[in-house]
Amino acid sequence: AVVSTQSTGVIIVAVYPMIDFRKPWYFWTVSKKEFLVWAVCFVLILAFTIEIGIIAAIAVEIAMLMGRNMWPIIKIQHLQDGTYLFKIDGALWYLGAFTVKEKMSAMINGTYNKDNPKLGPKVNAIVIDFTTVSFADTTGLDKITEAVVLGAKKELRVVGYGMLDRIKKSAAQQGLLKVMAIENSRADALQSLEYVSDSSSHPGGITIESSNLVTNEIRVRGSGSNSYQPLSHASTPEAD
Repeated sequence: AVVSTQSTGVIIVAVYPMIDFRKPWYFWTVSKKEFLVWAVCFVLILAFTIEIGIIAAIAVEIAMLMGRNMWPIIKIQHLQDGTYLFKIDGALWYLGAFTVKEKMSAMINGTYNKDNPKLGPKVNAIVIDFTTVSFADTTGLDKITEAVVLGAKKELRVVGYGMLDRIKKSAAQQGLLKVMAIENSRADALQSLEYVSDSSSHPGGITIESSNLVTNEIRVRGSGSNSYQPLSHASTPEAD
């Protein structure tokens, strides 16, 4: 009993300086999700063992990460004159790609505004913010392309900005850049939209005649042009 008491005392003296009671409050104020992970780990360590607490905390972290990618954070904001900002926060891959397309399609079809009347007027143009998209796979880019094609069929302009170079390279290979311009900043994207409305020779000023995204064949027509050509062989019109 004396040895056990001495061992307990040694452990308390050794561990107590390592405990920072300010951390839980910091996690709570900065991120409730981080606080949840900490709380799960702390409680299970006290109730069972260190191994169980750590494994449970890792499992909670993985579940939260998967949930964020399955349901990415999408922020929609009315900018001006029916132009909306569509911000994707997180990775754009197959788990969350269908959610992104669903919300974009709802905006294009007008159902999103009906369900959210306080959002603003009818959607005339969409500016996609890619600045916080750190990764995009084939499915993610395909779903964006499908939504852009749907918008073009309904004469709704879509432009993006802030895409990383490595993602932009993949987007070019998959044909996304043939149907949507990617600018460097939001200001450039808004200016690009104004240019599209005034000039039929801008890369974004196209009409989708038909599409087959399985074979990556999208027949496009520049506004005011009578000639159609497959997307895979289409060239970007030059401004006069």
